[in-house]
Amino acid sequence: MALMGSCPDCGAKAPLSAFAQGPEAGRVMEAQIAQLDKAIAARLIPYLRLHAPPGRALNWNKAGRLIEELVELTKSPVITWERQSRPATPQIWAAAMDKAVGAAEKGELDLPLDGHGWLRKVAWSDAGKAARDAEQQREALARGETPIGQSPAHRPFTPSAGQDRDAELRDLISQRNSLQRLSRTNPDVHAEHLIKIETRIAEIRAMHPTQPGESK
Repeated sequence: MALMGSCPDCGAKAPLSAFAQGPEAGRVMEAQIAQLDKAIAARLIPYLRLHAPPGRALNWNKAGRLIEELVELTKSPVITWERQSRPATPQIWAAAMDKAVGAAEKGELDLPLDGHGWLRKVAWSDAGKAARDAEQQREALARGETPIGQSPAHRPFTPSAGQDRDAELRDLISQRNSLQRLSRTNPDVHAEHLIKIETRIAEIRAMHPTQPGESK
């Protein structure tokens, strides 16, 4: 589907390339836009408007240059700023474009923008945060800290309505065994949780003596 634009004078809507200066320029622009990730292309028009002089339409030769530069930037696997590179994704670029439009609406940008410098800086900063968050998640997993609700060892051990004693006991023992395995490398992380589970197991067994063949 063609990316739609609107005429700044009459409001008529048409594919963005229709506003380029000449049919050949339109075809070039269409080819450029087709190379953009969908998330980035969806934000293209509001972002390009930030480069237009106040009260005037953006020159489409300039628009073509901006789109070409954006294609080159966003297709790269890294974002570079001040000679430092960080991993890039289309989502990071799209989020930075949203921030640019939002900052402009709040009057926080010096418009019109001159190129993609502001966008690169914000995307580079966001890429750093994303990399740090990913590293923290890897370190947490290495320590045996799994997300609550995703690991049997971290499921609440309160039985649901109608759950019988044997089913609850089996679930508790499974959780205890999982936590004990995690504690081999991180002995202090799950100590409190283990104590609670052991206490509940003891309570159940005190109320219901162990039957022959029951797991301990």
